[in-house]
Amino acid sequence: MRARPDIPTALGALAAAPIASRLVRRLLIRLVTVPALTVAALTMGGYGLLGLDTPLLRIELLLLVQGLSIGMVIGPVTAALISNLPLERAGPGRP
Repeated sequence: MRARPDIPTALGALAAAPIASRLVRRLLIRLVTVPALTVAALTMGGYGLLGLDTPLLRIELLLLVQGLSIGMVIGPVTAALISNLPLERAGPGRP
C-alpha cells in the first residue's frame, strides 16, 4: 500500500478551519495562531524521530495533527491580512 501524506493533512486542515473561525471570534487571533504554529513546528520536529520501521498509522496521525494545526492558522491569518488591505488593493494583494 502506498502512503498518501496529503490525505490526513488535508482532512485535518478542513476540520480545523471552521473551529478556528469560531475561536477567533471569541479570542484574539494571536491566542489561536501562536499555539497552532507551535504544534505545527513540533510535528515537523517529530518527523525527525520517525524511522523506516515506524508504523504507517503513527505517521498518518502526525500528519493529521499537523494538518489540524495548519488549518487553525490559514483561515484567520489570511482573513486578517486581507482585511488590512485597502479595498481597491484587496484583489491582487499588492500594497
